[in-house]
Amino acid sequence: MIEWARAWPATLALDGVLYCHATPQDDTTLVVETSSDERFADALDGVDARFVVGGHTHMQFRRERWVNAGSVGMPYEGDVAAFWVIVDDDAEFRKTAFDVERAAADVRASDWPNAEEFVTENLFAAPSRSKALAWFESRG
Repeated sequence: MIEWARAWPATLALDGVLYCHATPQDDTTLVVETSSDERFADALDGVDARFVVGGHTHMQFRRERWVNAGSVGMPYEGDVAAFWVIVDDDAEFRKTAFDVERAAADVRASDWPNAEEFVTENLFAAPSRSKALAWFESRG
């Protein structure tokens, strides 16, 4: 499964939208709703897509052509749910509730060494947007 995911392209252009994890330039740059105009300009430099859709910071937001889809598995929205986006002519943010107890049981049943910590911190608690923003901003 890991090799399959590693084979994915770093970016994908589809129907005038550029999809990436963090930014079109790399997979780790932090871009959040409170980032400077210059950071957004750098992230959009050379990109002619009508939207860039990323998700690295796990929070839904939009700044002009930049759309952060959110996160299905670990959102920083103060609520335990799946946060995602539909992209068509525009970007429409969505939120979907799920069976938290079942998800916790499935994660715990996996071989993942961090399963219990993840369940405690992300399924039975809802990381807040404000704390996540403060953490991201402290990292530049």
